[in-house]
Amino acid sequence: MEVEVEVRDGPPTTGIIRLRGFVETPQARRLRRVLDEIETKGVGRIIFDLAEVPFISSTGLSLLVSYASSKQGEWAHPPVVLVSVQPAVEKAMQVLGLSGLFVAMADMESALKKFGLS
Repeated sequence: MEVEVEVRDGPPTTGIIRLRGFVETPQARRLRRVLDEIETKGVGRIIFDLAEVPFISSTGLSLLVSYASSKQGEWAHPPVVLVSVQPAVEKAMQVLGLSGLFVAMADMESALKKFGLS
């Protein structure tokens, strides 16, 4: 899994995390460290670009769910946004009943525009 991180001034300051490749247990651990690092930059929202993520394991999904839940009352609404969710990942989220926990947007351009970051 490759990770690219960008921080944009907001309100709120927004972390954009672009992921590439499979997100399984080792990659989820790495992603957790990335999230811890980005929080030190004062972010109040995370946008995950999943355009190049064909698969997220249950561990990866669990990380996204627990992270979004932990930030729900602390950060701006919505605290975690998913962009360009691939069909297999979307299907897994639907089967597990996770789709309603996130704001999902079709593409990064729409997300940036919606949050005044373009």
